[in-house]
Amino acid sequence: MEKSERETIISWNDAESTVNVFTCHRAIMTKMNKLKAKVKRKVVIAGRTEAIEYEVPKDKITIGLNAKRVCSRGVSDALKKARGQMSRGNDSTSKKDCSKEE
Repeated sequence: MEKSERETIISWNDAESTVNVFTCHRAIMTKMNKLKAKVKRKVVIAGRTEAIEYEVPKDKITIGLNAKRVCSRGVSDALKKARGQMSRGNDSTSKKDCSKEE
């Protein structure tokens, strides 16, 4: 399956108490299986599971939509410099965390 074909579709509406999740991603399949989500349909091609459609109660799932962290130019440059020093064997440089830029 091509990368552009591997997708996850989440159907969540106010009228139903369940969420439908159709996914081609192994990591999401694993999470759905851990939640004991009901398997509605499996797509198997040449003996390999390519996609699964799940149904899971809304109270068992949350959807997080968080912005990615962005480093300021100064922090980004400092990280690159520190990583370069660490790769040359200078372990005295500590790692710095990027903070969310507002």
